[in-house]
Amino acid sequence: DLKLIRELNGAAIGRLVPDLTILLDVPVKTGILRCRRTDRFEKRKLAYHQKVRNGYLKICRQNTQRIKLISGLDKIADIQAGIRKLVDAKLGKRK
Repeated sequence: DLKLIRELNGAAIGRLVPDLTILLDVPVKTGILRCRRTDRFEKRKLAYHQKVRNGYLKICRQNTQRIKLISGLDKIADIQAGIRKLVDAKLGKRK
């Protein structure tokens, strides 16, 4: 429920909003397979995890100036380079 996520987020951080949020995205099955531990959250059905992922992707689409999407399927070095590029660009704007 995106409304609940927004309310919880607002309660946690108030009016503070980060300048940059990076969303590392992978398909649900890939994310589950990458988990090194299994707790009650990971044991939920794939449909639940897909709904959560879809919610984050929707939030990302609604906040394109702040939230940047990076594929978590790329090589680690490419992911790292993509993150560095986003952070460097954001910091360059602040100088």
